[in-house]
Amino acid sequence: MISDLLVVLVLMAIFTYGFARPCVALCGIVYIDLYKPQGNSYSFLAGAPLSMIIAVFLFMAMLINARKLTTPKNIIYHVLMLGFMTWITLSTINAQFPELAWLKYDVAIKTIFLAYFIPFVLTDRKSVELFVCIKVRYWRIAVNFLNTYF
Repeated sequence: MISDLLVVLVLMAIFTYGFARPCVALCGIVYIDLYKPQGNSYSFLAGAPLSMIIAVFLFMAMLINARKLTTPKNIIYHVLMLGFMTWITLSTINAQFPELAWLKYDVAIKTIFLAYFIPFVLTDRKSVELFVCIKVRYWRIAVNFLNTYF
């Protein structure tokens, strides 16, 4: 219960700062997807769609701060990402086991779609350092966890 309240406080801080800075909302997605507080909870956050909530919040923050975002100028980036999304879709349509493929497609296309917008949000050195700090910190926690139990 206390850990759920702590996660809610962290989410409220992300929502507060994320309206003005979409990179904070992006780091919130990284935090939720790596830590998965809804999976570690046995109280009111158990099973809550936190990833969906914070992803919708990220896209709202991107719409509000559209003038702060920069579009990658290299057309190859857009072609590669959209081509990869198309390739994933076509290979899922032609899969040998379509039921299982569509389950994996749901996760994969959401991840690629979110990854498409990362260069739009990470525009300066400070936001990139924040993003990398969140990623490295939770990877280090995961490695320590694995070393403890194995």
